Amino acid sequence: MQADSGGVRGVPPELATQLIFGVGVACDLTRRDLQSASKSARRPWCSSKGFDMSCPAGAVMPVEDLQVASIFGDGASGVFLRTCVNGKEMQRAPLSDMTWDVPHVLSHLSELWGLQEGDIVLTGTPAGVGPLEVEDVVDVRLVGSGAESAVLNIMTDETSNGGPTLIPPCSFRITHPLE
Repeated sequence: MQADSGGVRGVPPELATQLIFGVGVACDLTRRDLQSASKSARRPWCSSKGFDMSCPAGAVMPVEDLQVASIFGDGASGVFLRTCVNGKEMQRAPLSDMTWDVPHVLSHLSELWGLQEGDIVLTGTPAGVGPLEVEDVVDVRLVGSGAESAVLNIMTDETSNGGPTLIPPCSFRITHPLE
């Protein structure tokens, strides 16, 4: 592992979580119309991900305030990413189902770029992606479930139908068409 003005590179997975300041949730939106047009033209489709208000995010909670044994690895089995649209649950998946856990994601990214203070890393989404319409209300959060919730020593008082909220949620309303 090396650090310089370009950031930290070559981070092994076993040290990657030491680089994490905090945890939050975000909703990485995609304009499917731009994505389809770009794919058809065999062009990069980054414009479908980088439009105004394309990534609403909740507050970041410092890792030391979580008082969670770990949500990065074995501890992730009792933590779920939950997304509701207009109060209806659309996504619910344990973090342990991620193809790559957070330490391996950070390790891989550090091979491509220098990781720097303030970098934000989004790790992906579970099944259940769908279209959003004007006036839809979206709520994305990490929740604990069942007996695991008691073990996590949840710090927030807010709860949802899907279990205790682990960190501040990301909630927003669609005010303009996503096309």
